[in-house]
Amino acid sequence: MTFRKLLHSTVVLSGASATVLGLLVVLHAQINSDPQPAVISGIWWLIASMFGVRAGAMDATNPQIARVLAEARAAEQLPEPRPVLTLINRLWPLFVVTIVSGVAAIWLPQVAGVATGFLLIWALGSSTSRARSPTAPARSSSRSRRTRATT
Repeated sequence: MTFRKLLHSTVVLSGASATVLGLLVVLHAQINSDPQPAVISGIWWLIASMFGVRAGAMDATNPQIARVLAEARAAEQLPEPRPVLTLINRLWPLFVVTIVSGVAAIWLPQVAGVATGFLLIWALGSSTSRARSPTAPARSSSRSRRTRATT
């Protein structure tokens, strides 16, 4: 699984988790005829969305991503592809937050509302940011040159 596919999967799964948790908050408000948690959560979601878009639109590369890309080496042999296992190993915190917040939403919809906001920040911040490291294009072009030379 390439880094780009992992990032794309992270964005999609974060958005899906935020949607499910948001739906639980709205359903709780509908069932209990108490719109206050949904209204307060909705305001938080708007603020979180604006923050996520702003965080993702920054021109600077995330320092952690830049370090990983700069230190990456070309692999001589690729590991056996297991994309589902890779996603589970990398995104287990997302799954835990979604499940725990979903269960907590039965009694406290505010927990799911807050978690939804943070998942929106994560999804929007990741979706609009790009790996802007100057080493990334050089590695991909050298990898393609090496592939052509061996064939």
